[in-house]
Amino acid sequence: MKIRKYAVFMLLLFVFFGCTEYKYIHEINKDGNSVLTIKVEYSKYLEMAAESEGKTYSEKVLEFREEKEEQCEKIKNENLNCEIEGTEVILKMNMVPGEYYEFEKEEKIPDYIYILKINKIPNPILEDNFILGKEDIELKYNYTDDELASLKAAKEVGFVAEYIITMPGVIEKSNWGEYKEYENSIVFDLFEIGENPGPIIVVSKERNDFYFYIVMIVGVVLFFTIIYNLFLKNWKKEKRKRPLSK
Repeated sequence: MKIRKYAVFMLLLFVFFGCTEYKYIHEINKDGNSVLTIKVEYSKYLEMAAESEGKTYSEKVLEFREEKEEQCEKIKNENLNCEIEGTEVILKMNMVPGEYYEFEKEEKIPDYIYILKINKIPNPILEDNFILGKEDIELKYNYTDDELASLKAAKEVGFVAEYIITMPGVIEKSNWGEYKEYENSIVFDLFEIGENPGPIIVVSKERNDFYFYIVMIVGVVLFFTIIYNLFLKNWKKEKRKRPLSK
């Protein structure tokens, strides 16, 4: 029964998503506005489809590109770009804080602190119209046993779904995900959301140049003040030591 449930889940992934690799690249600006790039790879699906339809892989890829390029042209606008590269569909969206994520900037001495909270991940359906919101991924606190089993099964068979966030400044901490010290990007495996319930929270920091330059200017002024005072003090001392000329 469990095997059948997993098989049905895998079939649904192929039917509804038609791919085995999803990659989200979310670039956050200092003002909270952002660009989300969604890359969907269809190569493995096209291999299976070509075999099942008795076509060559090249023929199926050509059909796929013609279909998706036509769909892309219909949905492009000032906030959404769509293009096809090989067997990959690339959607690029301009986003602002709101339903999908929250952003906060704190001005502290000597750093700016940026706090990002991801509540929901868009999972667009590319058809004749661009459908957003129907299949969004909710980052919730409680997942059912079936949802957890499905996530585990997808990961075990090699499906890839990554969410990569690039923050302004260096990442200080996150409630989960993988990042390297002194870098501004962090990677989340979306098949692990069941093990890490709730919104994604990322905190980064960046040097506040205004305070940095103020500190530097004050430091330079103090340095030259000390040097001047020492020079003046030594000069007066030397003057007192000189004998008076007759």
